[in-house]
Amino acid sequence: KKMVIGHINSKWSMPRRLALISAVFLIPSLGQMYMYAEQKRTQINELQKEVEGAKLARAVWDEMGSDQTGASGMSSRLATLARTTGRALGVEPAVDTFANAKTATDKSKAGSELLNTIADASAMSADLSADTHNAQKIFTESLPAIAQNLVSLRSTLTAPQASEAALAIDYAALNGALENLRKPLTDIKTMDAANGEQRALADAGVQLIAHIDQIASAIKAANYQRPALGADAIAAVSAAHKATGTMAANAGELFIQLAEDRNNEAQTGLYRTLALLLAATILAVGVVTALARGMSKRLASLVRAMDQISKKDLSVEIPCLTDRNENGQIAQA
Repeated sequence: KKMVIGHINSKWSMPRRLALISAVFLIPSLGQMYMYAEQKRTQINELQKEVEGAKLARAVWDEMGSDQTGASGMSSRLATLARTTGRALGVEPAVDTFANAKTATDKSKAGSELLNTIADASAMSADLSADTHNAQKIFTESLPAIAQNLVSLRSTLTAPQASEAALAIDYAALNGALENLRKPLTDIKTMDAANGEQRALADAGVQLIAHIDQIASAIKAANYQRPALGADAIAAVSAAHKATGTMAANAGELFIQLAEDRNNEAQTGLYRTLALLLAATILAVGVVTALARGMSKRLASLVRAMDQISKKDLSVEIPCLTDRNENGQIAQA
C-alpha cells in the first residue's frame, strides 16, 4: 500500500493525482445513482408489463361480459392481443382454451382461470400498491367469481327440473362471491384521490350489488323452490351479468390508469436521475480539468523561474508570490 502511494506521489503529476482523488470520491456516488436508475428502470418495465396484462384481461372481459351462450371463437382484438401480449406472458394456450369453450359454463370457468393466470403472469397480482391492488382484486378475482356464479345460477334457473339443493348451492356461492367484492370496493370508494374512473367503478358496484340483492330476495321469497320463481328472476340474473361486465370494464380502466400514472412517475424519476447523473459527471470533470490546468500552469511557471535562477539569472520575475498555499511558500523561498 505504501509502495503504491509512494509511486503515485513520486511519479504522477499533480493533475493526475487530483483526477485520482476526484475519482475515488465520485465513483461511489455515481455507482449509487446508477443502482437507483436501474431500480427505476426495473420498476418501469414491471409496470408496463402490468398495463399490457390488464389490456389483455380487459379484452377477455369484453367477451365474458357480452357472451352468455358460450359461442366459441374470439374477437379480432383478443386474437391480436393473444398473439402479442399473450405470447409474451406465456398465456396464449389459456386464451385458446377460453375461446374454444363450447358452453357458457365452460367459458365462464375458463375465463375466470384465464384472468387469474394473466394477473399472475403480468405481476398484476403481485402489485401491493393499495390503489392498484384493490382495482386488480376486483378486476381479476372478485368479478370473475361473480360472473361464473351468475352463469351457474342462470343454468340452474333454466333447467327443467332444478332441485332446491342446486338453487341453494348457487345462491350461497353467489353470496360468498359478492362478499369478497365488498371489501376492495369499499377501499376503492375511500381512496384519497377521487377521479372519474374511480367514481364510475363505485357506481357500477352499487348497481351490481342492487341486482344481486334483488336476485337473493327473489330466491329467499320463493323458499329456494324453482317453480315459484318467474321469468323476472332470469331477467335479473341477465341484468346482473351485464352489470358485472360493465363494472369489470370500469375496474380495468381504473387499474390501467393507476398503473400508467405510476409508470409516468417512475419514468420522470428516472429521467431526473439520469439528468443529475450526467450533470454531476460533467461538473466534476469540468472542475477537475480546470483545477488541473491551473495547477499545472502555476507549477510550470515556478519551475521556469527556478530554472532561470539556477542559471544565475536574478532578474526573472517570481510568480505566485501572493498565493497563500504551497505555491506561495515555494515562491517566497
